[in-house]
Amino acid sequence: MRVRLSGVSLRPLVFGVSTALALGAGTASAQTATSAQSATGEQLAIETIVVTARQREESIQEIPIAVTAFSAESIARRGITELDDVARFTAGFSFEDFEGGNANPTIRGQTTLRPVAREQTVATFMDGVYMPRSWLVDLGLQNMERIEIVKGPQSARYGRNAFAGAINLIPVKARHEFAFNASATVGSDERAEFLLGGTLPLIENVLAVRATFETSEFDGSWKNNHPNAAGRVSPGVKGNIGGWDNKAYSVDVLFTPTEALAINASYYGFDRSEEVRATVRLNTGDGSGNCGPLQADGNFSLYCGEYPPPSDVITMDPRGFGRQAEVDIFRISADYQVNDAIAVTYSFSNIQADSKTASPAESDNINCGTILPGTCNWQGGPSGDIDYDQHELRVTFDNGGQWTGAVGAFYMDGVDDPYTASINLPPNSLTPINLSRESTAPPDFSNFVFADDLTTTRARSVFAEVGYAFSDVTRLSVEGRFTSEKLETFNLRTNPATLVGDETFNFFTPRVTLEHDLTPDMMLYGTVARGAKAGGFNANAVSESLRIFDPEFNDTFELGLKSMLLGGRAIVNSAVFYTSWDDMQINVLDPLGGPFTGTLTANLGDATIWGVEVEGSLRATQNLSFDFAASYTDATYDSGTVDARFTLGTAAFPPPCDGTVCPVDGGIGGNTIERSPRTQLSGGVQWQSQLTADVDYWIRADVGYQSSHFADSINAAKAPSRTITNASVGLDMDKLAVRFWVRNLTDEKYVSNSLQIIQASGQNVLGTFFGERRTYGVTATYRY
Repeated sequence: MRVRLSGVSLRPLVFGVSTALALGAGTASAQTATSAQSATGEQLAIETIVVTARQREESIQEIPIAVTAFSAESIARRGITELDDVARFTAGFSFEDFEGGNANPTIRGQTTLRPVAREQTVATFMDGVYMPRSWLVDLGLQNMERIEIVKGPQSARYGRNAFAGAINLIPVKARHEFAFNASATVGSDERAEFLLGGTLPLIENVLAVRATFETSEFDGSWKNNHPNAAGRVSPGVKGNIGGWDNKAYSVDVLFTPTEALAINASYYGFDRSEEVRATVRLNTGDGSGNCGPLQADGNFSLYCGEYPPPSDVITMDPRGFGRQAEVDIFRISADYQVNDAIAVTYSFSNIQADSKTASPAESDNINCGTILPGTCNWQGGPSGDIDYDQHELRVTFDNGGQWTGAVGAFYMDGVDDPYTASINLPPNSLTPINLSRESTAPPDFSNFVFADDLTTTRARSVFAEVGYAFSDVTRLSVEGRFTSEKLETFNLRTNPATLVGDETFNFFTPRVTLEHDLTPDMMLYGTVARGAKAGGFNANAVSESLRIFDPEFNDTFELGLKSMLLGGRAIVNSAVFYTSWDDMQINVLDPLGGPFTGTLTANLGDATIWGVEVEGSLRATQNLSFDFAASYTDATYDSGTVDARFTLGTAAFPPPCDGTVCPVDGGIGGNTIERSPRTQLSGGVQWQSQLTADVDYWIRADVGYQSSHFADSINAAKAPSRTITNASVGLDMDKLAVRFWVRNLTDEKYVSNSLQIIQASGQNVLGTFFGERRTYGVTATYRY
């Protein structure tokens, strides 16, 4: 899919402009800059990062919200390249990447219980544009000015399913000053990355244009032991497992015709080709189970305990190509300062994307036959395309007095057209997967489409915020948003297409915040907020009662403290929270559906979550600094919550819950929510000094720990804990910086994420996905 203007594709134009601007920038004259030396005490003070979590620039220490932010320098020095790295350094934030691009960010234990759900519990924004699907969440972090993880429900401020929080990705934007940057990375496992960017002021203080081009290739860190691994099937896994071949383009235009008006137009294009992650599937139908009732085939129905650790090599049929996606984002915004007190902002964005995926479903990738005897099976979904328009108008008031406020409206109109296929091909061959929407008939099943639907979404919301300062030290703010979402879903598997459902969901999401400055460097705040996540339809449902599911909600109470200590040399921020999660959207099986109905979504039960988070940094000396993050999250299902998937069975394949592993009624009350680690710890230490008068050097090490987590709601299978260590050494010269880095220094082989799939056939699947092994390399960056 391509964004087009007057019938002309933007991709070639963007590439040409990116190259011309970046190369042309190198011939411009340098601008000089001077800096004054600070006093010794001021040099030891930590510079606080400025964030835009509340749609305005503020110091992170001055906003009454739990936010973790990473500047461009922090991103570079910590070697952050994907959201999995961000999670490693962020209290209360975890991240999973299923099967090449299906991302599942989790904040404070509120995971998306169905990883392939249309909406996530965490809203992700790229340059203010809502990314509406899981495979759009992690498009790359090379060109970022800042990354913000905003914790706690943000539905009042952001809307758009910011149920548990939000991720703000802020790319480098055009400014009215010349800039040029280029970076290159080479590393182990054929890692090769290149970024070229430049900003040209075309009319002084009026018009500036920035363009970038990025490319990133990686062969993957896991050796593939499959006999066809060197076959170079296309599309497919080439060589090692877990690699990628990604490209990105951008053009950003800043136009300020007057001091009061600023217009910004941006285009971002992404071509993503991400291989499947190193994976082992355990299928109870072939004897991989070790608990639960015995089935008619003599096998156990479930897997219990910690997953076996991965071996040095993985065996995967290379024909499963993971995720391939093309994404085009266009955004334009206008900011008008009416007077000293009132500002008006309007933004429009369009996001178009298409995607296809094929991931292996076999526990034996050589002999195969787990799903259909004599063939190898892949699951291709969700594939398809999306097209969304988004509009937002916001008016803010701030005259420097006691009262502040904002009002606005938001409108989103989009089409989501996904399908899911089960692909079967002969084993031990190089026949490529030809994924399509055309379903084949039995007994072939070479491309059996078992889900094909289309959903249109029209979301409207109005919002307001009022702030009042009782004094110089005590402030109150009240926010609220009313949202109306109209959804229509059609089942495209029928001929003609049939309407599954047409429903309008209305809900109100408030947020109240009280903050008080205990001292000029210490702020105490408390918030009460509601989060909401959209409802929807199950196009595949046979049972009438399962064709619709309602929105889910949470009510969160949070008490936080932000403090600067030791004269600004230390920052410690902490928060405690309590969340009541209602009408949870959890997985179900249709009792009237057959083996190809798949998993559906229903509102079944509630949960209670509480936890504590602490983050901070310390400048011990002029040369030595530390940072840390720690969190504990207790996320449990409430009494009476039932997971009915574990209660379905037949005479030959009795239900997995037989009263031993789990209650006969599938009760999961008191169990920990799956894929929600309780404890996260991270620490970093950095030494920096001068090598010569013109060359600075630094040495950094980061360690991240995540406790074990359950793969299922009955708390049977568990992914072990993990500890990952990264290290780097850097040299900073006048315009050139060089960084030597090692990721996963100890080469820990670990399960990064997992899930247990309960199937109507009685043959249940446990999927284990493995994190990246040790890699190393060097990155050189030039800035002018």
